[in-house]
Amino acid sequence: HAAPGGVRTIEPFSTDNRWSALDTDAAGGCIRDVENAYTVEGGLVVLRGNIALDGAILKTAGIDEELFSFQGPALVVESQEEAVSVILQ
Repeated sequence: HAAPGGVRTIEPFSTDNRWSALDTDAAGGCIRDVENAYTVEGGLVVLRGNIALDGAILKTAGIDEELFSFQGPALVVESQEEAVSVILQ
């Protein structure tokens, strides 16, 4: 669990658990400066196209680089549940 004390919650600031120290290590910490980025390209990309007319942000961790560019038909769904259902069919 990433939360302090391993306590999951959907309510911000609802527990008394706090990290004991602030991560200020810009070279090797969680939030890094540009010179010490995890990857050259960064961890987020902006998707653009006919489905994301205003753009969409995507976290790139764990995504195969082959999927960074795609041309072809798309199926639009209205919810995460519908997306999971379509993917599993």
